[in-house]
Amino acid sequence: MKMKRVSKLLTCVLSAAMILSMTACGSTDNPAKPAGGDQAASSSSQTVDTSGKVTLTIGSNADQVSTLDRFVNVGYGCDDLDYLIFDPLVNSDHMGTYSPGLATEWTQADDYLSYTFTLREGVKFADGSDFTSADVAATFERIRDDKTLTDTGAWGDLESVETPDEKTAIICLANPMPTFYDELYRVLIICKAALEADPEGYFLAPVGTGAFTLDSFDQLTGQCIMSRNDSWWGWDEIDNTKTNVDIIDYQFIGEDTTRASALRSGDMDIVLQLSADYKKDLEAEGFPMLEVASDTHIHIEYNCGENSQFNNKDLRIALSEAIDREAIVSSVIGNGSAATWPCPEGNVGYKADAEGYKYDPEHAKSLVEASGYDGSEISMVYTSSSFIRADEVAQAVQSMAAEVGLNVKLEPLEQAAFTDRRSSGSFDIILGAFASTAGDTQTEVAVIIGFDVFGSQYVNQEMSDLCAQVRTCGDKEERTKLIEQVFQIEMDEMAPFSYLYSPSYLCASAGNVSNYNVFADGSGEYRFVQMK
Repeated sequence: MKMKRVSKLLTCVLSAAMILSMTACGSTDNPAKPAGGDQAASSSSQTVDTSGKVTLTIGSNADQVSTLDRFVNVGYGCDDLDYLIFDPLVNSDHMGTYSPGLATEWTQADDYLSYTFTLREGVKFADGSDFTSADVAATFERIRDDKTLTDTGAWGDLESVETPDEKTAIICLANPMPTFYDELYRVLIICKAALEADPEGYFLAPVGTGAFTLDSFDQLTGQCIMSRNDSWWGWDEIDNTKTNVDIIDYQFIGEDTTRASALRSGDMDIVLQLSADYKKDLEAEGFPMLEVASDTHIHIEYNCGENSQFNNKDLRIALSEAIDREAIVSSVIGNGSAATWPCPEGNVGYKADAEGYKYDPEHAKSLVEASGYDGSEISMVYTSSSFIRADEVAQAVQSMAAEVGLNVKLEPLEQAAFTDRRSSGSFDIILGAFASTAGDTQTEVAVIIGFDVFGSQYVNQEMSDLCAQVRTCGDKEERTKLIEQVFQIEMDEMAPFSYLYSPSYLCASAGNVSNYNVFADGSGEYRFVQMK
């Protein structure tokens, strides 16, 4: 990729960011305190005896979790943990192929409004109780009924779950759900009895059917320690090579330098999503590297509410045209690809022949001058841990915006505060990220845009009507055309999002670690890791 010229101001920002990054080595962010206070946090790793046991330690840069409920958390960190502790009805290769999980077989009705699952015999939860269709019903009914959950939009057409017997579950929908199996894989089956016994505490000490059982979850730091479940059904059914890992210690470490140093010192066995400048040195030091093209797209979201500055379309276009996406990719991130369309290449709805996002700071400056913008602060909200080098990207956007006359103020927040601000619409712009499910942008279009999940307050009836059609369109070819139309409106109106780039995921491991994988959505497969 040819590097574009970076402005002197941007160069200064990047230099300062690198100095800050080096001086921050070994430091960590102050974690948000859980709602239940100190009493809500379970014990840390000091109470778990790992001596003489094969222990896999993973260092993650995902947003730190304060609960193991994936319908409350956003991001791959909770997915990583939950897929170790729980099981879905069907497993996925994250590329559109599905295989038996807690269901051994399934059928779908001709009208796509019901799906019948035959459940696996002999499966037990970690507390020894039997897995039955009642647990499936409880899992999906919670998604349907619990209005405090924040990541359930894809299941808006869930109607009911019928349980004619203990080993049969029928999921019924009000309308066809085009990405049913993609979303089904993301639903982990919970233990009904354990949830009912302790609804407030269940996701702090969850009982699942998965390959590992929870030993310790520190709600203050997110650290999770799990032991191998030797009775797990999947050792025989999914992969004949049972892991030799006794314990997985999963830790949230936001700083690249800290994760890389921990790998070098032997304190970490796998470190996730390092920045690109670590690749050459770590490879030279003998650490195997895994690089994955991601389905994540980093974006700017505009608050388009009636009294917002970015209700003005020209200001939205100005900010977008002020951003040199190629420079961010080549000089700030060091890998990935600059956005040319509202989804990454290879995703459903991508147009290879699109004109793409313009970089035209002179035109952007003229739009700002003509808009009547008075120089008042524009608050850009983001979390430092949402994606690699989020602070540096935010600073780059800030400096590029300043060159065209936009006064952007950076507001890095902890995840909980960020989620509150976004859902309430209390922002001017957001620097954020999300990933498609198995390369299908249906949820992004039909749910995130269609239901305005992220609080942009953008109103466009034509777009809303198209999103509603996407939500129930079962024909993939036709759905792709509808999604393309939504994305074209998004490009023309520069709302509710304008996209910046898609990163590559760069992960590193110790030389004695094998058989792990990281998918394009950022989540990983660690159940079958082997350690020499």
